[in-house]
Amino acid sequence: MELKEIDYILTIASCGSISKAADKLLMTQPSLSQFLRQFEDQLGCQLFLRTSRGVVPTAAGQAFIEDAARIQSIYLDSQARIRDINEMKGGTVRLGISTFRAQELLPPILKAFYQRFPDVAVQITELDTIPLETHILEGQLDMGVVAFPLHRLRHDENVEILFNDEVVIAARRDHPIHQYLKTGEDGRTWVDFKDAARFEFVLGPADTRLGRIARQQFAACRKLPITRNDNLTASLALAMARAGLALALTYDSAMATRNVDFISIGKEGIFLPLALAYPPSSYRSRAAMELSKVIHEVLKEE
Repeated sequence: MELKEIDYILTIASCGSISKAADKLLMTQPSLSQFLRQFEDQLGCQLFLRTSRGVVPTAAGQAFIEDAARIQSIYLDSQARIRDINEMKGGTVRLGISTFRAQELLPPILKAFYQRFPDVAVQITELDTIPLETHILEGQLDMGVVAFPLHRLRHDENVEILFNDEVVIAARRDHPIHQYLKTGEDGRTWVDFKDAARFEFVLGPADTRLGRIARQQFAACRKLPITRNDNLTASLALAMARAGLALALTYDSAMATRNVDFISIGKEGIFLPLALAYPPSSYRSRAAMELSKVIHEVLKEE
C-alpha cells in the first residue's frame, strides 16, 4: 500500500462521493472508481457502499479509514520533523477554524505569518465545532481555534487560551431594543434578555454553540422565541440582523459591520474562552509553534 492510496481512500471518505473526491484529487472519476475496485479486490473486502447519494463506509471500511488516518498523521509528523531541520524553508501547518470566526480573525494572522515565513503554507480547514474537535483529537490538524467548553477537549497542556470571546446580541442601530439598554459602570452596554425576548430573533441550529446558548437564554426567562428562522448559519443570522429583519446572537470577535451594535446579554455578559488546541501526544513542528506565536501576538494587539 502506498501513501497516495491512503490519500485516495481518505479523500473518498471525507467527500462521500467518488466524483467529488476525483475533482479534489485532480483525477477522472473512472480512474478513481477503477482504483477503488482494484484496492477492494486486493483487500478482499468492500470498503464503501455505493448509494444514489454517493458512498458510505462499510464496517470494515470505517476500521480501515481510522487506521489509514493514523498512518497519514504519523507520516505527516515525520515530514514536519524533517522540515524543521530545513530551517523553515518549506512545509505546511494544518489549521482548523470555523468559517464565521475565520472571516475576522485569520486575515491579519496570515499576513503577519507569511511576512516572517513566506515559504511555509498554512492549510486552512473550515469546520463546525463538533467535527473540528474530532479532527484535532485524531491528529488530522496541527491546531485548531475553538471555543470552550467542548465535549472531549479539555483545558490541559494541549490547550492555550487566547481570550474570552463574548456572546452578544447583534441589533441594527435603529432597532427598538435600544430603548431597553442599560449602561454598566465599566461603560459596557447591556440588556436583560427578558426584554430582548419580546422581539423577533433569527436562531442557529440547536446543535450549534450560539443556537444552544440562545435557547438556554429563552428558557431561563421562560419565554418562547419569536422566530421565523431557527436553523440559520451564524453568518446569515448576522446579515439578517444587519438588515434589521430580526435580532441575532453572535460573537464580539465577529466581523465588524456598519449600522449594527453588539449588545451584552445581562449585566455580567456571557463569555466563552477562545483557545488554540493541539492534538494530544503529537509532535509540534517548528512551523506550528511559530504560527502559534503569531496568533497570540496578533490577537493580543487587537
